[in-house]
This record gives sequence, structure tokens and C-alpha cells, in this order.
Amino acid sequence: MYRRSIHEHLKGDLMKALFMSTIVSMLITISGAHASELAVPAWACNLNFKGHAQGLQVILGKFEVKSEGTLTCVSPFQEVKKIPVAIDMSTNAIAARIAFGKFDVYGEAIQINLLSNDPEDLLGTYYVAQGQGAIIAGAGALNAVHATLPRLSMNVSVQFVKGFGLNFGLTKMTITAL
Repeated sequence: MYRRSIHEHLKGDLMKALFMSTIVSMLITISGAHASELAVPAWACNLNFKGHAQGLQVILGKFEVKSEGTLTCVSPFQEVKKIPVAIDMSTNAIAARIAFGKFDVYGEAIQINLLSNDPEDLLGTYYVAQGQGAIIAGAGALNAVHATLPRLSMNVSVQFVKGFGLNFGLTKMTITAL
């Protein structure tokens, strides 16, 4: 009888441990599945644009880049949303920028992953590091960070530049819907 009660006692502890491990593994599986759902972007977006840049600024001065384009986003369910946008990168009279000339800019930012439920969250103000240069024709690159929570995002674009000029520095960029 003594052995039987120890056996029953161990059997009860084993059942409790098995039950608890099942619950814990289910919670881990559920939380892992939920985390992987969050890691999948809600939208994949591209931004193509063309515009004009001109001015003179070596720390002091005025240089502006104004362009228009289309923000195209596709959801995992193949829903497509196209938003016509205006892009403005005008600076203050004093800025960390060396820029001069007059040129046309054609560019595209691709594979912008957005975790929010609305592509319009990509609209707003960005902090930008950019470089562009051209003698008749040239190239440029732009790295932008949208630092407004919960809309934290970053994009990099490659540009073709036509004209004459140079534009290197830090600035703010505003993207607005047309």
C-alpha cells in the first residue's frame, strides 16, 4: 500500500508536469506565430518621382528640390494602392549642405516595407542624407528616415540626374499627397 501511494503520487506529479509543459509549449507556439505575423510587412511600396533642383548653398544660401511622383503599394493580399505625391526638399538659409547648379532628377525608391495598415503612413517629414552630381548627366542617391512613431521607416533611392550641378548634404524632405 505504501508503494502504491508513492506510485500514485508520482503519477499525479507527472500528469501535472505534462499538463504544464503542454500549456507552456502552446503559449510559445501561439506567441511565435503572432510574432511571425508581425514580422511580415503589411505593404510593400515603391516611390517613383521626377523633379527639378536648383539654387546655390554652401552652408548659407538656398537650394531646393521639388518633384512629383507616385507611391505604389501592394498588400500581401495583392491589394494595390496608388497615391500621387509631391516631394519637397527645400532648405533653410543655413543648412549642412553644399549644393549648386540646376538639374532635373528622375528616381525611384523600391522595396519600402511598411508594417502599418495604411500606405499613407509614408507621407510626412523625413530626415535625408543625399548626394547628387551631374555634368550633362549624372547620378545620385538618397537615404531617408521617417522618424515619426509608429511610422518609423527608411528608404533609399537611386536617381538619374540631367543638367549641371552638385548637391551633397543633410536636409528635411516632405512627402504630401496631391
